[in-house]
Amino acid sequence: MPPMIPHDQIQKGSGTMDAHTVSREAFKGLSSGRMPPVIPHDQIQKGSGTMDAHTVSRETFKGNRVQRVAPFMPNDQISSIAELTCAKV
Repeated sequence: MPPMIPHDQIQKGSGTMDAHTVSREAFKGLSSGRMPPVIPHDQIQKGSGTMDAHTVSRETFKGNRVQRVAPFMPNDQISSIAELTCAKV
């Protein structure tokens, strides 16, 4: 194992990382058994308020994993809502 450096002594880089570095850093965190810090839900920065379809499904999937249940919706309403949503995009 590499020596443990206290968190406040780690030198910060230039602030830019390419994708490979990011995944390598993430893997390092996992392999050393340190969990990424949990951000309280009300402190998560909100985005611009627009989402494409991929983000929506990803967010929905996240919700399912956390055991938040989507509100029940009758089948006959689902198609009309989908049409409205697609029309806006």
